[in-house]
Order: sequence, then C-alpha cells, then structure tokens
Amino acid sequence: MNEMPTNPSLNIKLAVTEDHELVREGLSQILDSFEGLSVIIKAAHGKELIDKLSTGLLPDICLLDVQMPVMNGYKTLREIKTKWPEIKVIILTMLSERFVRQRTMMLGADGYLVKNCDPKTLDVAIRTIFNNGYYFFDPATKNYSIKKDTKSVPIITDKEIEFLKLCGTGLSYEEIAKIFKVSPRTVQSYQNSLAEKLHLKTRTELAVFAKDAGFI
Repeated sequence: MNEMPTNPSLNIKLAVTEDHELVREGLSQILDSFEGLSVIIKAAHGKELIDKLSTGLLPDICLLDVQMPVMNGYKTLREIKTKWPEIKVIILTMLSERFVRQRTMMLGADGYLVKNCDPKTLDVAIRTIFNNGYYFFDPATKNYSIKKDTKSVPIITDKEIEFLKLCGTGLSYEEIAKIFKVSPRTVQSYQNSLAEKLHLKTRTELAVFAKDAGFI
C-alpha cells in the first residue's frame, strides 16, 4: 500500500515528538527534504508538544513516539484529539506489538508506522493522511491499510491497564487489591479478563506484554 499517488505541491505542516535528540533531528531533516512538507514543531516529549500547541502554532499532522518521558504517546494522543481534533496524528514507534496499534486506533490515531519503515512509506503515509485518509501498519500481516478498522480491537479498561503496569512488580493480588481499594477477587478478574482479550495465559506473559506495549 505504499504506491499511492502523492501531491508534492501541498504544504503540509508537521510536528515531530521524539525523546531521542539524534532521532528527532534526523527525522526532521528527512521530512524537510520532502517537497511540500515542513517541520514547524520539534518536541522531546508529549508535554512539550502540548505546550507548544497551546501557543496557537498548530501543525496539520503530529508524529508521536509512544515511549517518552514526562507524557507518553497514549496520553499525548488523547489530549490532542480532545483539544485539537482537527490535527491528524501518526504514531511512529519501535513497538510492533499489535495491541499498541489497536490502542492508538481506539484513542483516535490517524496512522501507525514502525520506525524501521523506509522514507518513501513515511512520505506516502503523511500525504495519504493529510487527504482525509488513514495509514496503518499491521505487525501481524506486515501490510499497510488506508482503512481504519477497530472491529477487532479489544476494549481494555483503565483499571486493567493499571493492573498491567503492576504485573511485573512482584506484588501479590492482596497488595494490588489494597492499592486499588478493591477485593483480591476483583484483581483476579482483571487478570482473567486481560488473558481472554489478549490471548495470554499467565501473569508473567501479561508482564512481558505490558513492557512490550510501552506501559512499563
């Protein structure tokens, strides 16, 4: 799906949010080299991006990493779509875990790419999204889609996400229950629900998943 026609005469304004300076600057240089694209905002984390957007300097598309200090990609995406729903968002991450793609879809992302994609794919994705489309890489099939399909996306609650963050801590169900102010049986229900949704059997598998998905 990376052979769609592009329109180089467009003037597409971009924001790049990436905590590694070398990657941020290198990516910005690549994007600026594409005809019709210009990077107007660079940020090291989500909070810095939100602060810059709040000044009124608004790009057409924001490129976000998921794993960032201060404010991660999930929280940043949610805030952008709440305050500036007209801004398109592409998640650009090293995380190829399918749930990351699914969760960003649910939060309103307009695109999802892994960082090892080639520059041409990134260029086409930006122009496709700018023209009211979507551009999602599927880690399972290694294919790209311009249709946003959330039918198969599992709905994971905030409490379940908080449980995922604690899966690898070594805390007992009783200790986690005290933190959540619920019964140990309820905590067990979080694990059972997640195991069914994510097709994972053990707490250890959930802990590994939580790390791979950027929750830890």
